[in-house]
Amino acid sequence: MDPSPICYEQIDFKEEDWTECYPYAEEYVDENAQEPKVDTVPVTVFKDASHLTCLDNRRSVTGILILLGNAPIFFYSKRQNTVESSTYGSELVAMRIAIENQLGLRYKLRMMEMDVEKCSTLLVDNNSVIVNTQLPSSSIKKKHNSVAFHKAREAVTAGYVRTRYIDGTENPSDVLTKAVSPTEFYRLTGPILFNLTA
Repeated sequence: MDPSPICYEQIDFKEEDWTECYPYAEEYVDENAQEPKVDTVPVTVFKDASHLTCLDNRRSVTGILILLGNAPIFFYSKRQNTVESSTYGSELVAMRIAIENQLGLRYKLRMMEMDVEKCSTLLVDNNSVIVNTQLPSSSIKKKHNSVAFHKAREAVTAGYVRTRYIDGTENPSDVLTKAVSPTEFYRLTGPILFNLTA
């Protein structure tokens, strides 16, 4: 178990004023949680969605990898419940699922008397989704995507998630959404699973 934090010095996280959009957004923290007995633990989430992957019904596949420090502790790979007509829609659905999973994890860690970092990092390889979750002025026209859209934006507003773009070739959750070659698999997962460096 490697508890050391991942370095984000090269990533520029944008700060925006969201108070007009979601004035009462905040993370729920159970008042019965005990005082933390462990140092602050950073949570990092990698998310990917493979659009129209399933040949039978054309559903997209969501892939999520959650790290505690530098250690992988949770992964998720599953077809989405709806057929999305665009890559943007499937990425939004995947982002909502990722946020809900990391929010549940943050709650569990607090109940185990661990001090969770104030803001988890969510790294996504779709720039359109990132832009719409970072700019308060963004809007959405498709009603069926609006739930995932507002869930993601509210999480950013509340301050328990910060989102940033990561290149698809560097996203380890890519192996959870599609078949990749053994070389590509070890390139993406080696540093996380086996402490391998290039």
